[in-house]
Amino acid sequence: MRRKISLKDIEPSECKCSTCKSMCTRPCWPSPEEANKMLDAGLTKSMWLDWWESSKELDYTEIVGPANNMRGGLRADVYPSGHNCIFFVEGLCKLHTSGYKPIEGRLANCKEKSETQGNLHLEVAKLWNSPLGRSTIVRWKKEVDRAD
Repeated sequence: MRRKISLKDIEPSECKCSTCKSMCTRPCWPSPEEANKMLDAGLTKSMWLDWWESSKELDYTEIVGPANNMRGGLRADVYPSGHNCIFFVEGLCKLHTSGYKPIEGRLANCKEKSETQGNLHLEVAKLWNSPLGRSTIVRWKKEVDRAD
């Protein structure tokens, strides 16, 4: 059984090991605040509509975040793997030093991967079950429609 975690209890991690780089096959999720900053920066078409499946702790929840390199501006694949995050270029995250790296990517830690990975994903998803999360999704959808 996974232990409960709080996003406030996790220290940001910076690492370029192969384990950390392998996490970039599934794009990490931002908070709604971070997603809005990405939208403000004009990154709309590099993002997609992802979701959290229902669980005991959280109902189905939509999330806007970085896309994989094949689906920017679209809905996420059911199993979004096999293609790296659109921002993972030449073995590094382009968002890493830009100020736009999502919270899930900043807090993911290869040394504690089994402890935190699944819980971290859930805790970030919970941030989207909010008025700001829902309004961010509406904003992204409108911006994608305008860009087409």
